[in-house]
Amino acid sequence: MNEENYFDSYWQAVARLLNCNPKQKTSAIRLGAPETPPIDGVALVRELMAVMSGARWREPASASGGNWAWRSELSDHSTLSPEVVLERAVVALGGVADWTYQMPTSSGLHGSASGKRRSIDLVRRRGADHYALVELKVNSDQPLYAAFEILGYGLAYLHARRNGQRGSGLHDVMTARRIDLVVLGPHDWYAFITRSGERHRFALAALAAAIESGLAPLLRELPDVSPEVMRFQFSSFGNATTSAAAAEIVREF
Repeated sequence: MNEENYFDSYWQAVARLLNCNPKQKTSAIRLGAPETPPIDGVALVRELMAVMSGARWREPASASGGNWAWRSELSDHSTLSPEVVLERAVVALGGVADWTYQMPTSSGLHGSASGKRRSIDLVRRRGADHYALVELKVNSDQPLYAAFEILGYGLAYLHARRNGQRGSGLHDVMTARRIDLVVLGPHDWYAFITRSGERHRFALAALAAAIESGLAPLLRELPDVSPEVMRFQFSSFGNATTSAAAAEIVREF
């Protein structure tokens, strides 16, 4: 196990435990169907935490990885991805005292070139010891996949924290007493069209409840090295221009 990439092992376990490919829209639709058996959130979260465990969390291969760093300056971006444009707009409007972006979680974990893209899109400071880790989506993937993306980052956070890693920059997220894991996307992103042309919303309440039910006992097993509370939620914003969406997120979030 220790020779494998922790996140690769995580995604393999997600597919096995859900018995489906979490990237596929049909998986998200099926898991929300009334006839689908409920997910055992406690077993799910505990096993996903276990498959990500290993000695590398104690000493990442690259000491210059900058994991869990709070960025205080907005850098230029070379992509026109709507998600990148929106995350930068949110930080610019909300201010770096309360928002940051692209927080690295595992840079150098499996070598100097690994983990470069495993970063949290947005981090929101909601209080002195309270942070939201946000997976932002605009026109990509679907809510099931996004849910396990942010859950994976949340479990990585717990592994890093229990192994003594600290954050850097304006705020140290490793001192948090409460962490919110949030999937954030436009209203329309939470809907899908059937083959017959009908419009439905993904049924996500049971998935959110299952993840939360698994996080609570996990934290109780790590009382001295974890936040007191870790919550999970799906959240949305209106379908509007980048500037309007950023203003809504900063105002409501």
